[in-house]
Amino acid sequence: MIDVNKNRENYILGELKDDYPHIYSKIVDVLVINAHEIIIWLNDERVFSYYVHDSELVELPCCGSNITDEEYAYLFGINLRRIMNRKGLMQEDLTEMTGIPQSMLSRYFTGKACPSANKVRTIAIALECSMDDFTYWY
Repeated sequence: MIDVNKNRENYILGELKDDYPHIYSKIVDVLVINAHEIIIWLNDERVFSYYVHDSELVELPCCGSNITDEEYAYLFGINLRRIMNRKGLMQEDLTEMTGIPQSMLSRYFTGKACPSANKVRTIAIALECSMDDFTYWY
């Protein structure tokens, strides 16, 4: 029997090794988030998200359940961009789907604004995803 998650993990780890060999050598644990992303724990206790499509490595806050508003805004922007990228959507498309002005979406993308829970819900419904998809719980 083929373990699809293990194959996906090995593929993403192979890409990470090519892109960030200095990080790869420090990995102590891995969690597959979806077909495009993994979370890695390093031997120095730092935690990163690696997104294979754009080779983006993002350091995550030290405690996924106790983050500041600024950290949440930053992670929300990263995940919003990633979800929209996977769905082939632009900010203008999301504006049409949600009624949220493109200028505000741009602020969300860059982490310069933290959306209210109602706005997160509106965006999640439009993108057909969970509100939890916009942050990390590890």
